This record gives sequence, structure tokens and C-alpha cells, in this order.
Amino acid sequence: MTRKQTAIIILNGFLGSGKTTLLQSLIEKEHALGHKVGVIMNELGETSIDSFAIPEGTPMKEMANGCVCCTLQGELSKQLVTLAEEYPLDVIFIETTGAAHPVDVMDACTHPLLTSNLWIKAVITVVNAIQWLEQKMSIKLKKLLKAQVQYADVILINKTDLVHEEQHHSVFESLKATNPNAVLLSRSEQELSTLETLLSRTRRLNKPLEKAHVHDQLHIHTFTVKLPYPLEKQSFLDFIQSLGPKIFRVKGFVQLEGQHDVFLFNYSYQSALFEKWPSYCDPVLVFIGENMDKDDILSSLEKLKVERKKLQ
Repeated sequence: MTRKQTAIIILNGFLGSGKTTLLQSLIEKEHALGHKVGVIMNELGETSIDSFAIPEGTPMKEMANGCVCCTLQGELSKQLVTLAEEYPLDVIFIETTGAAHPVDVMDACTHPLLTSNLWIKAVITVVNAIQWLEQKMSIKLKKLLKAQVQYADVILINKTDLVHEEQHHSVFESLKATNPNAVLLSRSEQELSTLETLLSRTRRLNKPLEKAHVHDQLHIHTFTVKLPYPLEKQSFLDFIQSLGPKIFRVKGFVQLEGQHDVFLFNYSYQSALFEKWPSYCDPVLVFIGENMDKDDILSSLEKLKVERKKLQ
């Protein structure tokens, strides 16, 4: 009996661009169509955070503490095979770390073990409008950001509320010039009706780009901090905002003083968000950034703890 063909859709985009929010919408659309969906979540940190956003009952594999484009490339191939063998899926979504080079991710998805039953249907890249406009990062990371756009079939311009109309137009034209073959959509167009467009395109593979190892060449690193104590909200936010542009993402679960609930915390590109979480999770923070001073960050967190004790 011939095994069912399963489509792979790769969700790419730089750290904090909004991939997980898009993934939730895509899963909802696929379920509405009666399709069976699987998910592979890849995170640089040793603790997975974004996987909590995936609907319960969705077949999922988590790949933490590494990037699918380098240290976990072989693992990605294995997880794809396992998902396809365990479940009769119509589509598998792969959400990359954001520091992943699209060529290497696609390479892992075209392993000889996969080609007869799995095929890459599309690469969707999510772009943070103001991040693309300002590009406050190293030259190597700028090349990575450009590569993620060059290899996309669909480009979703996200967080357009942070730029004015003229800047939005500039971002649109720049992305179009970088990849004239992609479908460009803005956040305002990200309605259920447009998701069919996102999912209907068969990808085109362009010329290969220079590979880049996330740790050795791009200088993006990650570390996880356990927080067995509550934080004073404003002091914590002041600390986060002081980290500067080299910290691309901070995410995790935190306890706040005076609150019984645990909050899901997300910080990316000068924007912080707390979301009350319905169940208890061990408080932990994952930091992702370029040339981070880990000792300085740990020291600053420890000072927040001391200040909290003094207030008691």
C-alpha cells in the first residue's frame, strides 16, 4: 500500500517576528478544512516555550537547545520520518528558531529517507517591519535576514503598527526587490481568506546561498535561567528594556509579586508582553541574542531578587 504524501510548510523569520502567532492561525485553518496536522517546534534554548501555544492533541515533536540548520539538522530528518510514520498527516509545519538559514532547513527536509513521502510545499517568512527597516544587527545577521526573505514563497510583513505608512511602503518595496517572486502580504491581510493563498503555492528553489552556522559565525547564543522567586513587574521591565538591541528575544514563564498566576512573557524588538497562563509552569526565562554577556544578565537578575527582598 502506498503511504500518504505529506506536505511540509516551513515557517521562517528572524527572532521575534511573530511566527508562532501565524502558526496558530495556519493550524486553525487546516483543521477547519478537515486536514490532519503535525508540528515540529525548534528552539535554540534548552527549554521549549513556544510549544505551549500549539493546540492540545496536535502531533508534535520538540527540538530544543540547537538549530535545525546545523546542530540538529540530522535530528530534524528523523523527527519528520517519525511523525510521518506515526500519524497519517496531510501537512507538517516546521517552525524554525529564527536563526536558521533556510537552505540548511530545506536540506534537512529533503533527506533521501523523506523524498518519497514528504515534500516541501512552501516556505513562509515572517518579517518584523521595523526590524527590516532599521536592521540594527551585525553584517552577518543582516545576510541571514536577507536570505530568509530570498528563499520565501510567501512573505508576511508583521508588526506594521510600529511603522507609519511611508515606512510601510518602503519596507514593502525593499522586500519586493529582494524577492520579486514571493507573494507579499501585510498583517492587515492576514485573515482566514488569505491563508488559502499562503498554503496553495508550490515552492521554487533558487540558487544556493552560503551556509552559516548559528553559533560559530552569527554569534547568536542562548541560555536559560530558572526563576524560583517572583519579580516586581516594573523593575523587571526596566531591566529587560535596558538590555539593548543585541538581545533579540526573551521568553518564558514568570511569577509577579502580588499575583498567584504564572505569566507567559515574550519580549522582542523593544516590545514586552505578559499573558496570564491557565496552568502552572516552572518559572524560567530563555534569552536569545548576539554576543550576550551572560554573567552580566545573571548578575542583574540576582539584583532584582535582592531588591525584592528589601521591600518586604
